[in-house]
Amino acid sequence: MKTIRSILLLAIVATLSSSCISRTTSTSAPLGKGEDGKVTEKKLVWIWQDEFRNP
Repeated sequence: MKTIRSILLLAIVATLSSSCISRTTSTSAPLGKGEDGKVTEKKLVWIWQDEFRNP
């Protein structure tokens, strides 16, 4: 019984860890004083969100 629980726990952890991705996007912004003109955004996208399949 302990082995079955371990296998199920491992399967759950593997599924959850692969169901999320991180996307980094960069866009151009108007140049201001002391800026390089880029805006960078980091976003987590889960498997059930539409953006996961359509970047």
